[in-house]
Amino acid sequence: MIDRKARELAAGQRRALLALGRQASARLELRRVNRMLAVALDNVRTLEGLVPMCAHCKAVRDDDNTWMRVDGYVIKHWAARVSHGICPDCAAKLYSDIDLSMRDTGLSSAN
Repeated sequence: MIDRKARELAAGQRRALLALGRQASARLELRRVNRMLAVALDNVRTLEGLVPMCAHCKAVRDDDNTWMRVDGYVIKHWAARVSHGICPDCAAKLYSDIDLSMRDTGLSSAN
């Protein structure tokens, strides 16, 4: 039966109702975080075991016995994008005639 007239809740009933509301909110937040973590876990790939690498050119041997560059191997097995740069040691060897000490020339693409 439904009351036609709203009744006042006792203090204990109000506290219980508020606690129930907090618990429901916490459960909803937990579900939301769990969904986010599940999506993040789906995006995580791990590479385990030994990776055969050429001692000279650093190419990597794949499961089908083909050799590929490290960047290709990373893209294939980790679903990652690769950005290329040059380390200071290689820059010194390859470009010894150029002064690479100036990092910021003050130029931008807007100029």
